[in-house]
Amino acid sequence: MAAQKSPGDRFRSATDFPKTIASLEPSEAEQIYVEMRDCLIFTNRSRSQLIRRNEEHKQMTLALKSDLRDYKQPSTS
Repeated sequence: MAAQKSPGDRFRSATDFPKTIASLEPSEAEQIYVEMRDCLIFTNRSRSQLIRRNEEHKQMTLALKSDLRDYKQPSTS
């Protein structure tokens, strides 16, 4: 089983990677590709989770505002 990576290992700047692979051996280029792909996958998943959670919070906020509006209105019974 692979060791767990910390988020700092997964969120990497593009400057952490070489600008060109021209001077790399094919095996090194492959390793860089795999690392970049792993970082991209993790970043995309994190972004998707953030978008989903943001939408959930928006919906909860709307529900709370609606509940507060209903609470403030006097009942007409």
